[in-house]
Amino acid sequence: MDLTELTAHTKRLQDEVSKAMQEHGKVAITDELRGLLCMHPGLQLKWQQYTPHFSDGDPCVFQLGGVCLSMPSEAADNNGENEWDAWTMKHYLGQPESPSWATPALSEKFTAVTGLLESNNELLQMLFGDGVEVTVNVDGITIDSCDHD
Repeated sequence: MDLTELTAHTKRLQDEVSKAMQEHGKVAITDELRGLLCMHPGLQLKWQQYTPHFSDGDPCVFQLGGVCLSMPSEAADNNGENEWDAWTMKHYLGQPESPSWATPALSEKFTAVTGLLESNNELLQMLFGDGVEVTVNVDGITIDSCDHD
């Protein structure tokens, strides 16, 4: 196999992998997230994903940020402060300011899901794009553009 053939073969394999990731990736992620979101009716998971425009001389690399859980129906009860990230969940669980839906089991599952998302940047970028905010609830996935940097 010469270099031209190898390049063409590699491109075909990459295209096949990309197609398989797109076909099966969204279903796999949705199934994983459903286990978390079904723990309490109304929960939603939200994150931003983007490539920074500037990184102080370091390479600008696609990243996931701001993964949080929220209960939209409780926004008015908490002055709009209804988004809980993994650190907040772990440190305020059981405190008076923690919402009723923030249970130890939910916190554990949320931490696991956050790790899963953070270890699949390439798949998330392929499925949802760059410069977006992704919101997932039991009804589906919503993708909106987001400002960053």
